[in-house]
Amino acid sequence: MTTNEINPSKQNNEGNNETNNRINYFEGIESKILAINNKERELLQLICEEKSIIQIAETMFLSAEVIKKQKAKLAKKLGIQNTSVSFLKFAMQQNLFKID
Repeated sequence: MTTNEINPSKQNNEGNNETNNRINYFEGIESKILAINNKERELLQLICEEKSIIQIAETMFLSAEVIKKQKAKLAKKLGIQNTSVSFLKFAMQQNLFKID
């Protein structure tokens, strides 16, 4: 008896692993996008507009320290590095908003 005859479900699962991984990846991205609130989306947009921490703080009426913490928290939530390039890349991949 072969391994596939003993456990036919294993054969089916192996063939679908790549598809399942892709589905799980996109479900993960969708859940990350849905998990961000309006303030986090605003922060993401301002980062993508190349605003400095101080400019973002002034726009959002918060301190620069609070913005730094929120930026780090958002990066962790999205599963990306805490860099402007990573935020921009994420936003572009997800077509979250138009970037001029």
